[in-house]
Amino acid sequence: MAEPQSIQTPAAKPALTFKPLQMLVSGKVESKRKFNNRHYSVLICPSGDEMVGPAIIEVESGSALADVGDMWRGICAARGSRHSYKMVDKETGEQVTIKTARHFVVAVD
Repeated sequence: MAEPQSIQTPAAKPALTFKPLQMLVSGKVESKRKFNNRHYSVLICPSGDEMVGPAIIEVESGSALADVGDMWRGICAARGSRHSYKMVDKETGEQVTIKTARHFVVAVD
């Protein structure tokens, strides 16, 4: 009877670990700008479904992520702040305060 052969498999890559509110972002840099010593890059990220358009996000970072047209992949953290504004309710004519949030994506250095 023949002995079982051992199969050589490539070493497993270590699993990525994320802290709460962290995510892996991958996309093509569409534009970039610098403001107050911070860099802001607009990325077009691939769509996970053919029926949905690509996600477009802006990533804030301490240094430039990549050149326009290049692909970038990295870990980002979601950030946010409260935001409110006043508007007139069309049905009642009453002025109401709308409370919402602004979301930011920041590259983890």
